[in-house]
Amino acid sequence: MFRNSLLWDTIATRHDRQARRKKTHRYRVLQNTQHRPAGPQVETLEARHLLATFGSDTFGYLGDDEAPFSFEDISGTPANNLNLGDDTFVQVALPFPFEFYGTTYNDIFVSDNGLLTFGSGVAGTTFKDNQDLTAGGSNVTQPVIAPFWDDLSPVDGGNMDTDNVYAQELGTADLDQRMVIQWHDIRHFAFFTNTFDFQVALFASGDIEFRYDRVTGINNNPANGEVVDEGASSTVGIRDAEPAAPGNGHVLQYSFDMASLMDGQAIRFFNGNNTDPVIPGQDDPDDDIIVRRNGTNTQFIEVEIDGTVVATYHEATLNSLTIDGNDGDDTLTVDLVNGNPIPPAGIHFDGGAPTVAPGDKLIVDASGTNANTYDITDIDYNATDVGEGNLDIDGSLITFTGLEPVSLLAPVAWTCRSPPGCRPGRGSSGSRRRACRRSGCTTCS
Repeated sequence: MFRNSLLWDTIATRHDRQARRKKTHRYRVLQNTQHRPAGPQVETLEARHLLATFGSDTFGYLGDDEAPFSFEDISGTPANNLNLGDDTFVQVALPFPFEFYGTTYNDIFVSDNGLLTFGSGVAGTTFKDNQDLTAGGSNVTQPVIAPFWDDLSPVDGGNMDTDNVYAQELGTADLDQRMVIQWHDIRHFAFFTNTFDFQVALFASGDIEFRYDRVTGINNNPANGEVVDEGASSTVGIRDAEPAAPGNGHVLQYSFDMASLMDGQAIRFFNGNNTDPVIPGQDDPDDDIIVRRNGTNTQFIEVEIDGTVVATYHEATLNSLTIDGNDGDDTLTVDLVNGNPIPPAGIHFDGGAPTVAPGDKLIVDASGTNANTYDITDIDYNATDVGEGNLDIDGSLITFTGLEPVSLLAPVAWTCRSPPGCRPGRGSSGSRRRACRRSGCTTCS
């Protein structure tokens, strides 16, 4: 008779962190299961971490100016060159439907003046001067994405064949697919000596990211009242179509005529509708998947597959996260080293169709020693049906299903390894663990 199987391995260490004695654990759970249980809601992440975003709007976009920086230079491929002239635009087809302020678009209009619009383009000297997106009455009434709206030129002082605007699709469909548009070695119309290099990434999820590789060191001309360094004469932000916006609050502006940007900076606008994403199974049958908080900005929750970060979310917009494995032996690690990354409605891991041992693995790792490492107070395993279950980590829930059998150890057997004389408790898994703790064990499994 086939039996459900579970293997639980615990490694416990003690270390001194922030002048306090703390206990950290690393748990590994392997479980075969077939159905997704309806797990309870847990506390919001806002209660665990202080937000430091730059703002949000009434539609639900959330902006953060400390996004992890990654610049994907696409200027090396001549076919990506849009060959724009001064004060011109070009219509570019998007490789996926892109939702912006509730409307779905299939193409975008790219201006050489650091501006994207939907519906139609803007050309001529009337539109070269940037405007305050929050003021209303703009002569650019289309929906706007402005990574660096200013009087730029790919013609004056440069080589149009190389110093221009580029566009390229990157990523994988249903995962991290994105359209990258790059203003490469673009000069300000008033200053021909130094150049800007920046880009915007439009994600299929609806997120938008501004990336600034070079926006400082520009030769300003204060004698003529012209200062352009660090975005001092540009508009940075997003806005829905006028005249409804900005009166309806569908605008999120980072800066206007303010030296607010720096080299190596990324600003991300999170689409508030992308609250329950699903990470699909990959072609590689054996995937190593990690869910963790970013080490630099812990408000960002990342999903890494086989060494590549494929998705980034903000804790304030993420409600739940589903990881779909494939038919092979997948490993999901929920990494607590930079804090607890489990969203309010939890993480669900579906390992896919059962195969042969060793099977899929679920790892909860809190073995780090930095100040942000999450300290587990209590962790309980609950079997909900034949082959399915969940882990409750201080109220944060991980449910799992479709994992292959690894052993026939059921129910869970707890074994104390130290100190001598420590005996495991009886009853449920959680009570055994607590009984083991009370008897002084540093390592229980």
